[in-house]
Amino acid sequence: TARFAYNWALNQWQKQYAVWKADKSLPQPNQYALRRQLNAIKREQFPWMLEVTKCAPQLAIRAFPLCLFTPFPASLESLHFQRDFPAKWEM
Repeated sequence: TARFAYNWALNQWQKQYAVWKADKSLPQPNQYALRRQLNAIKREQFPWMLEVTKCAPQLAIRAFPLCLFTPFPASLESLHFQRDFPAKWEM
């Protein structure tokens, strides 16, 4: 659930950031808006998320902006979707 929330947030952030970059009068995407957006749609679109604690998606989305603003070269283009397991474990 946390991985899904992170990937969903990354997808939404990329879309909203592109729109914000084109029109600076719109609000800049942030983790609070993403959490509100996910909470608004999860009952209809992702009902299985209600079977786990609310902290799983919440903490994944809270950690997402930290990836953008670390001192390491992590730009929006360098972020990638999370996998189920590391590639070195593939058989």
